[in-house]
Formats: sequence, C-alpha cells, structure tokens
Amino acid sequence: MKLSFRSLVTLTLAASCLWIALATRDAQAAAVQVMLFGQPCQLTGPAGLSEAQLNAIHQISPEQTPFSDAPKSIEASIEKLKSSDATPSILAGYLQQRTKALRARLSLELAIEAGRKARSAAPFAQGTQGLIHPKRHAALIKTFEKALKAGNSPHAWEQLRADFAEVAEPDGEEDFHRALRKLKVVYQCSFEDTHAAETGNP
Repeated sequence: MKLSFRSLVTLTLAASCLWIALATRDAQAAAVQVMLFGQPCQLTGPAGLSEAQLNAIHQISPEQTPFSDAPKSIEASIEKLKSSDATPSILAGYLQQRTKALRARLSLELAIEAGRKARSAAPFAQGTQGLIHPKRHAALIKTFEKALKAGNSPHAWEQLRADFAEVAEPDGEEDFHRALRKLKVVYQCSFEDTHAAETGNP
C-alpha cells in the first residue's frame, strides 16, 4: 500500500519523537533515595552508574561509617567499608584511608578501656604504640594520665580524643568527596524545614 506524503511525515515525526524519548530516558541521571543525617535525600549520578553502585557509595560514606567512642560501633563501620562488587574503583583510596583511620581509632578506644580498667597509663601506652609520632605519643600519654586523675569527667576524655584526632591518620572524608566530584555524584537534600526551625527564617 502506498502511503501519502502526509502519512510518511507523520510516521517520521513519530519515530523521531520515540528516538528522542528513548535517548532522553537513557541520558537521565541515575538516582536512589537515601537518608543523610536523618533527612531524606536523593543521591544522583550520571546514567553510567547503576542504582546498586549509588547505594554502595552511600553505604561506605563518612556519614554511614562514623567514628565513635564505642569499639563495637567502630567495628561496624569498618565492616561496612569492605568493598563490594558494586563499589566504583575510584573509591579504593578512600576505602583504604577510612579503614586505616577507623582501625587507629579502634586501637585508641580499646587502649582507653584497658588503661581505665587498670587505673594505669601502661596499657594505654602499649595499646597506642605506633599509631602516632613518638613525641606526640608521649604527650598523649600525659593527657591520658590527666584524664585518669579527673575520673569520669567527660571533658577530660573528649580532650584526649581530640588531641589524638589532630595527629592521627586523616579520616578520608576529603578523598570521598573528591571521588564523588570525579564521578559527578551528588547528594540532593532539602533542609529548609530544619533551617527554618533553627533560624526562624522561612
């Protein structure tokens, strides 16, 4: 059957629209819904990334692998950092650095527990040996001794942890965000309600 010119034009336009729709769909950013600091957010990336990869990125993020005063919580963070097949290789450096920093923090917390239990700086000194520069280590031991004398003063133990953080392994957060910029992965969150509640602005 011979088609009229008008029919041919109509079919051509329909085919073009279909092609554009498919191309647009393929070009759309991949996205998954996540929770960030208790707020619902969307993690988006280029079409080349799968939802599984985006979820894997979020699971190893600093927010999902926090530092803690509790050894079991730190161990849970380290467990989350074990790379899965879905984790983009560009995050390998971050995974290594974050794990190293968390292991150092775990050693610190276990040493604090041992030292407080023994009421002595000796177990603390042994447990933190090699984590930081020797001169810094000697100063940290003195800070531990001061905290031990202060008893259950939260401020004293917070100061000890803060002093350690200043000279310990970098936490890897910069590596994480640098990798996300290269991947063109972005967290899209809306904190308007929280901001308004805190500042009084709409």
